[in-house]
Amino acid sequence: HKKEGFFPSSLDVSTISDYLSFLQTHPKLAQRMANAAAKTASKYSWEYHTQLLEKIIKQYLTKVQVVTTSNAFVSTQATGGGDRFFIELAKRLPKTVSLTIVLPYVGLPHFQRAQIDKPNIRYILLSPNPFDQHEEALLIFLAYLVRAFQTVYLLSRLSPFSILHAATDLTPDTVPAFIYRSTHPKSVW
Repeated sequence: HKKEGFFPSSLDVSTISDYLSFLQTHPKLAQRMANAAAKTASKYSWEYHTQLLEKIIKQYLTKVQVVTTSNAFVSTQATGGGDRFFIELAKRLPKTVSLTIVLPYVGLPHFQRAQIDKPNIRYILLSPNPFDQHEEALLIFLAYLVRAFQTVYLLSRLSPFSILHAATDLTPDTVPAFIYRSTHPKSVW
């Protein structure tokens, strides 16, 4: 607070107005705060997180079979944080890792636009369900629920793999991973 921005405990029009007036009358301080905030924010870029995770993976993987649940896509047009992060990670996947990505058909165009076409990556598409491609909250939740059940069924039928990775912390990725882990206690999630 007052070093990289203003973080009041309550936010109302009067408070915002006071802070804006203060910044307008103290331009040098405003610039210092903006520079400090930008420096902190630069530590949390997609590239930084991708490189950090890539470094961790390279430490622990040689020729490993990894399955990723990447089921939180809402449409073919928009993508969320976890899935966007995972797409960047998949671009950098070493050849020593065999990756299977479980995803809905609405998620595949995101990987195709990112031009992720590697011989060590395969895609398993979930069957479309009637709630896909809708942006209303209830329909998204129902799509996620159907995908979670589909993925639980699918994971139990895959060949053995070393690591199960959930691309997001949302229901269609974590619920199947949790259920798989509870029935396969030696697996790594």
